[in-house]
Amino acid sequence: MAKITGKGSFAGVPFLIEESQSVDGGRRLVKHEYPLRDDGLNEDLGKKARTYNVACLVIGDDHIKQAEKLIEALEKGKGELKHPYFKRIEVRVESYKANYSTTHQRVTRFDINFVDDIQENAPKLAKNTQFSALTEYANAINALSEEFAQHVADINEFVDLLADNPLSQLVDSMLSFIEGTFGALNSVVADIGSIKMEAEDVKNRMVSLIRSPRLLAQELQGLVQFKQYKGMRSKQSLNEHAITVSVIHNAVIETTKSKTEMPKAMFDAIVNAKRNNINATDILKRNATGLHQKEIAQSLMTKAQFSCARLVISTLAVEYAKAVTEALTDSLSHEVQAIESKADIKTLIDEIDLQLEQVILDNADAENWQSYQALEQFRLAVISDLRTRGEQLSNVKSVHLTDTFPALVVQYQHSGKSQKWQQLAQRNAIVHPLFCIGGNEIEVLQ
Repeated sequence: MAKITGKGSFAGVPFLIEESQSVDGGRRLVKHEYPLRDDGLNEDLGKKARTYNVACLVIGDDHIKQAEKLIEALEKGKGELKHPYFKRIEVRVESYKANYSTTHQRVTRFDINFVDDIQENAPKLAKNTQFSALTEYANAINALSEEFAQHVADINEFVDLLADNPLSQLVDSMLSFIEGTFGALNSVVADIGSIKMEAEDVKNRMVSLIRSPRLLAQELQGLVQFKQYKGMRSKQSLNEHAITVSVIHNAVIETTKSKTEMPKAMFDAIVNAKRNNINATDILKRNATGLHQKEIAQSLMTKAQFSCARLVISTLAVEYAKAVTEALTDSLSHEVQAIESKADIKTLIDEIDLQLEQVILDNADAENWQSYQALEQFRLAVISDLRTRGEQLSNVKSVHLTDTFPALVVQYQHSGKSQKWQQLAQRNAIVHPLFCIGGNEIEVLQ
């Protein structure tokens, strides 16, 4: 057993230890005690940092100079502690106390508290951007359906005053929109084939759905909410979703292009007047000068169609953005490579930003402020998520081939690894991976 010498030092300044030395440690417990209950909870937050309590002294005719030298070292804050019990450790000074006494001459005593000099950084607060995006997705979908439902309810309430059979007219208006938008779609991808079948089901139930505007909103949103088909790769699925968005968006524009929407100010004035129990004739005189009741009824039906169009297009944009975040999750988990590089994610972010900006401005023009705010929050959340998590993807490098090589060789030459040669072949549409034809420019994942 090594002999305890009784000598130590801090940052090269020597001292002698006294009889009592100690180490404090343990666990960081938080006690939770509840009123009117006999039980409680002790929550363990982890290990405490050790504290080394050193009682030492300097002795001699020059003890004051020795003490000043030790104090100078202590006030620098950190250094190496050499101690007969604690061995050699890197520490920081938590506190010290120097004791001078007229009773004991030629001696200065110290009580010093050291803690380990831990270099690791404290954990950083990391925002779960994916969770935020999904939360804002749900908020956006709900805001769109609630605002649509309120518009339909308001139209239904007022049109009773104008038409002999208002429910039938409103049903016909909705059926006309669904037929015009979804009836003529070509089933170029699996999404659209499924949407057309579901649209027929919604048409068959329209009479009952029109009585429950919120349920009607959910059914219309359900038509354009993307589904995952068994056996379909994530990249193929994402491409089909992009095609679906484009096809349905064009169909909606085509259905409504020859119609004019009633201004929101007039619509609100009519609805508010009805709620204030003003006579229907007076309402029309004040807010729709020169229009007959039949024309006003038709304008309200057209307003309902525009509300449908806005709901469908906005939901499509939100759904596509959500599909991209899910594809990124699949790519980062290495299950499938739907999104391969940072360049890919940048292109998708630009595409999503443009789509969402268009529907945000459309809802702002229509003064749908609840939808506008929810869509804007979703846009910010989803772009933040894609940018943050997209940093984990590979970089991509453009390479001009001077000769014909196998894909495996090209991948190794330009990235130092050959494992991604199959992705290289797929990304650049190389028919045979043994022949990357010279003279062409291809993209290589790093």
